[in-house]
Amino acid sequence: QDHPAAVRTLGQLYYQGKGVISRWRRARELFERAIELGNSTEAVVNMQTLTESIAEVTDLTVQF
Repeated sequence: QDHPAAVRTLGQLYYQGKGVISRWRRARELFERAIELGNSTEAVVNMQTLTESIAEVTDLTVQF
């Protein structure tokens, strides 16, 4: 539960939908938790990628 790299990896699985249903909200929660636990560099990069993906989807949705 409190292993930062494991929490970040679980977040990646939720983001990518590997082995679980893709849930970006859950991925964000896990990336934030990993940052709190000290896995800041990698988790911040993951959070940025997630944020960019959300922005792309939002832009596409607004266009329609």
